[in-house]
Amino acid sequence: MTTPAVLTRSERAGAATPAASAATPSTTGAPSVRAFDPAHDPLDAQIQAERPRFADRTGWTTQVTQPTRGSFTIVDGKSFCESKLTVSASPAEVAAQLVDPASWNRWYGSFHMGERTRVVFDPKRSMDGTIKYTLMPTGAIGPDQAMIGLRIREEMHPPRRLPDGGYVIPIQLRGGAAGLAYFELRPAPGGGTEILGRFNGVAPGKWLPFSPEQFTRNHLMVEAGRANEIPLIGLTVGTGGGLPELASANGWKTRSP
Repeated sequence: MTTPAVLTRSERAGAATPAASAATPSTTGAPSVRAFDPAHDPLDAQIQAERPRFADRTGWTTQVTQPTRGSFTIVDGKSFCESKLTVSASPAEVAAQLVDPASWNRWYGSFHMGERTRVVFDPKRSMDGTIKYTLMPTGAIGPDQAMIGLRIREEMHPPRRLPDGGYVIPIQLRGGAAGLAYFELRPAPGGGTEILGRFNGVAPGKWLPFSPEQFTRNHLMVEAGRANEIPLIGLTVGTGGGLPELASANGWKTRSP
């Protein structure tokens, strides 16, 4: 799969068509979803085991980065955090976008010098529907945008359907960060979807010059599309991107949590 290193504003505009109302994760080439099954799947079990931690936010720190709301806690050097944004699309529409990491290049990266920075490299889908790729969340510096930058090797698993009509999409991280992350998509009261992007016990790479807390704060800023406000990192990245841009690129309305 080949994509340009960056997407221009005109290319982004051409790709930014609203998702069809009937979209489902499987209509974009993703595998059929299955039920969330913590009794038999180890990733589902790991997510289920930590749900009480996310339900009881005692001792958590809130980091408001409108329109998203972030919060986190650090346990034994590992990050448990959440970015939250509510959009007008259905959970199935949102899932259809998230399970195609190649499409992240049109919304996740920030704008730098008028162009969208490419953030996903070499996505490969296996027969079971798992997708392996390299994520460079703050972009890269060098030829073809692929030489210097934070590299996280990610493995995205097929979505799991929840009883309420939502989805969980697990992502295993290695390299620049290690642990389990996931998206949870919940039907929002009044319509739309509550997008939750979570770290479920993620540690920064040992070579990173950040404490687990600063690493988590930086991550929440990237998710909010405000990577340019991160000390030092912000000097080399542009503005925008993140979950708000996911909504904008697809014509979805947003409301703050």
